[in-house]
Amino acid sequence: MIMRVDEDGKELFLYYLELGETCALSLTCCATAKPSEIKAVIEE
Repeated sequence: MIMRVDEDGKELFLYYLELGETCALSLTCCATAKPSEIKAVIEE
């Protein structure tokens, strides 16, 4: 599960990743050399 935390500390769900998929937001942060504001959580 990919999420971010808003200014009030509330978690905002963005999307799920399946095995073998790439997080588009992570790629964007790498390409722009800016820190990521997202959090990834593994669910079983």
